[in-house]
Amino acid sequence: MKELEFLSDEVLSLMELREDVLFNKIPKEDVKYYIDEANRIGKSSAEVFKNSNLEEILKAKCIDVIIKESCEVRKLSLRGEIIFEDDNKKIIIYKDSIDQIYEVLKEYNFSLEEQDVYNMHLAHEFYHYLEYKNKAYTNDMLNKITVFSIGPLKRKATILKTRELAAHSFCKSILGLEFHPKLFDYMYLLKNNTISLEELKSYAENLSKEYL
Repeated sequence: MKELEFLSDEVLSLMELREDVLFNKIPKEDVKYYIDEANRIGKSSAEVFKNSNLEEILKAKCIDVIIKESCEVRKLSLRGEIIFEDDNKKIIIYKDSIDQIYEVLKEYNFSLEEQDVYNMHLAHEFYHYLEYKNKAYTNDMLNKITVFSIGPLKRKATILKTRELAAHSFCKSILGLEFHPKLFDYMYLLKNNTISLEELKSYAENLSKEYL
């Protein structure tokens, strides 16, 4: 794991934020604001549920947890998703995602079990449930950015990826993880030779120099 120490929580959050379609519209001086605030919101939300059993919480809220082998839409690669309607509340977790991450964990000698990986998926989706239930979506709680302007006319938008930043922060905090959940994405890419360690390090360092 020492070779991945350059991927700090802040850097991983930046890399996640960089994936937002509107990232280039964010003023450079505001990038850290979105990272810090999204992570703060996620961590703060987790405080209420620390030392709680997520499955018991979901059961009490009448939310079903369903495990499927994989996402039925082949073009999509999802770890999980939520469906919330008045009479149909459920979290769907995809087993192939759990298996993928677990294999990566073994490759990097992490001392976690499949149940731990399952709990990570569950915590992530539970955070999105809380956003829905409380009508407090992370992106709506943060400053909007200007995406288009002509004279006095301005079009503003929110940064959707901040929801993922907050969910990762929530997951790490509520489960007491020693690592950032986003780390697995890059471990998986390295394991499958999609990117080299040198390329990843260069990308992370360049982003950090520019925005942090």
